[in-house]
Amino acid sequence: MSSTGRVLFVGSGAFENAWAPVLEAVRNFTAKPVKFDPSNLNLVMSRLVFEHQALALICSARPDAPRAKESFIKSENNLNRFHRILCTSLNEFSLSGKTRLNPSQIHLIRNLASNDGSFSVLTTNWTTKEFAALGDCDVLPIHGDSSNPDSIYLPLMKSQDRHVEDRPNTHGNQYLGAYRRLGEAKELVIWGLGFNPLDAELTLLFTETFNHRDWPSSIKVVDKDPEKVIEKLLLFDAPIDSIEAITV
Repeated sequence: MSSTGRVLFVGSGAFENAWAPVLEAVRNFTAKPVKFDPSNLNLVMSRLVFEHQALALICSARPDAPRAKESFIKSENNLNRFHRILCTSLNEFSLSGKTRLNPSQIHLIRNLASNDGSFSVLTTNWTTKEFAALGDCDVLPIHGDSSNPDSIYLPLMKSQDRHVEDRPNTHGNQYLGAYRRLGEAKELVIWGLGFNPLDAELTLLFTETFNHRDWPSSIKVVDKDPEKVIEKLLLFDAPIDSIEAITV
């Protein structure tokens, strides 16, 4: 965490072509010509997660039910396969430069995030290579990193869903790291973060952080429609007098 206490929180709205690798992954996974619509893509991903969660509960309640166990193993394999397909697509788009931070907004963000080049980044995106465009900054991808399919989590997924006994709790560690950074922030810049209602971990992160700690004294919202983001922040009881809307 930077000693300046400045945190930049970045969502998919800050990227060009953010959903393109997800669309390709969904098409490859389903073998269907899925049309581009974030709600369609979220539906496919959340269905995989919800099925896995539901079958885990059934197996826990009925450990002697072989068909439930078979279905759970199948859902686990499907989820792991989708993670691998998604990471392959994300890495291909990232390395080729097809996905990148919006170049027309980078100068603005640099000025807002820090005057001396020192700031910390939290992001809901699964790739981090693109953040080199911002200069020297410490990036924590709270939903996992495409370099490690086991670290990825999807809409509706919670950190404990992917935790395996006797292995490091990658998701839990990501969440705790984000909690500490956000809670220590004196200045917060939110860039392209839409607060997807299916993102259980993001909602929990903001709720838990600011139920126990003061909000940053300065909150800047950079978005094409910052008022919508501010409406969501106010639902978390963010202080309206500390928030500045910046339309891009």
